Amino acid sequence: MLTYPVLDTNGDADITSSDIRVSGISVGTGIPNLASIVNGTNGANDNKYLLDSSGGNPTKLLEKGGTANVYQRIMWRQIQ
Repeated sequence: MLTYPVLDTNGDADITSSDIRVSGISVGTGIPNLASIVNGTNGANDNKYLLDSSGGNPTKLLEKGGTANVYQRIMWRQIQ
């Protein structure tokens, strides 16, 4: 697990040391599906929008952005 927070866990629209370190989130309804990623610029945070199978409104997920010149993992796939 990372040594710093990467998700906005307290809902203040900013990722700071007041957010806790987590490895994922609970959507709470339906089966989540990543609908869109809006990348931040110059190291700003990324906005990710999730849809789920319940047909409700999209969920906005704020994730800590990185520099554009760094190759990084873009998604996880579950192996069964």
